[in-house]
Formats: sequence, C-alpha cells, structure tokens
Amino acid sequence: MHSRPATYTFFPLIVALSVTCLIVSYLTPYKIWQLGLLTLPGGVVLFPLAYIFDDIIAEVYGYTYARQAIWLKWLCLTVLASAIAVIVALPPASGHMAAAVTFNAVFSHDIKVFLGYALGLLVSDFANTMLIAKWKIKTKGRYFSLRSIGAAAVGEAVFSIVCGFIVYMGVISFHEYIMITLSVWSVKMVYGTIIAYPASLVVKQLKRIENLDPYDTHTNFNPFQLRSSVNQVMEGDSQA
Repeated sequence: MHSRPATYTFFPLIVALSVTCLIVSYLTPYKIWQLGLLTLPGGVVLFPLAYIFDDIIAEVYGYTYARQAIWLKWLCLTVLASAIAVIVALPPASGHMAAAVTFNAVFSHDIKVFLGYALGLLVSDFANTMLIAKWKIKTKGRYFSLRSIGAAAVGEAVFSIVCGFIVYMGVISFHEYIMITLSVWSVKMVYGTIIAYPASLVVKQLKRIENLDPYDTHTNFNPFQLRSSVNQVMEGDSQA
C-alpha cells in the first residue's frame, strides 16, 4: 500500500502567488516605461517576486515540490496563451470593430511573447531552483538571503536574455534590446536584493509552521522527472 504524499498548509498559496506574478508579467511586456535613465517593460513590476516565491518553495518544501510548481506555472501560461489566441481569432461583433482592433493590437504578438516566456521560464526557473537546493546542501542550510540573490542573478539573466530576444527582436532595435535587457536585469537584482531578507524571515516561519526543512541530498534534479516521490534528507537544525 502506497502512502499518500504529504500536504502542506501554505504550499498552494505560494504557488498561486507565483503563478499570478508570472501571468501579470506575461500580459504587460509591451508597456515600456521610464525609471530615471532606465527603460523597462511593465512586467518587471511583479516578475522578480515570482523568483522569490520559487526560492521559498525550493528552500522550504524542496526541489521536488519546486519542480512541480514550475511545470504548473508553465501549464497555466500555456492555457492562458491558448485562450488569448482563440479569442483574438474570433470574429468581432457588429458595431464593436474598433474595440476588436484595439484588443488585437495589444495581443497580436502573443505567440512571440508565449514562446519567449515559456522557454525563458523553464530554463531560468530550473537554474534558479537547482542552485537554491544545491547551495543549501553546500552551506548546510545557512545564508538563504545570499543564496537567493545569487540564484536570482543567474535565473534573471537567463530569462532576460532568452525571453527578451524572442519577444523584442523585430519590435525594437538591437541597441534598445540590449539596453532594456541590462536595465531589466539591474532593476530585478536591486528588487531581489531588497526582498531577500524579508523572504528569509518568511522562510523561517514557514519551516516552523510546516515542520519541514528538506535537503535534496539524493534528489534527482532532472526537470522532466515528474513523479511525486520525494527523496530528501530532513534537517532540523539549519537556519535560513
């Protein structure tokens, strides 16, 4: 008889918040705005929080749960993009042509955005969560804030380059693409650095509430290993 997988109080909430940040960012890439000398897309407002939530999941619940969360986000993104593509293709009602044209103008590049986000999401999220989990073993569970900043630096760079290239090539000049990519990465890193310490406090409380602190010592890090079995070492004396 197989034992049922453990269920945790706050895991669904954290996944839902991460998915929400992703979707908001996905819907706002063409809102280009100015912050001093920096040129930024609208998605940068919430997207860094998605990485923080991923870090929290990997730290508190382990890489296996983080992997499930990443694929769930990818599935939600796919459903959203597919629904938008169908809606854009629907014939406009009589008397609503102007509104249909405006709607289609906003979402007509949705396939490019989807490809950019889908590929960027998978590569960057798995890089980010793997680093959090593996560095946790190396540091014996300490320095979560520093591990989060370091992992985000890699993940955000990968996402900004991959997603930005697919989404913005042909829409803006290569020079603008480079400037936006550097600007976005810089702002995300400042954002992530500020949030890292409060996130470490959340991690401490979640570990206490969930009575959980896994180490992925024997975990299979293959992104496509989707079985729900968890092969982790539990440690009770680490600190975030």
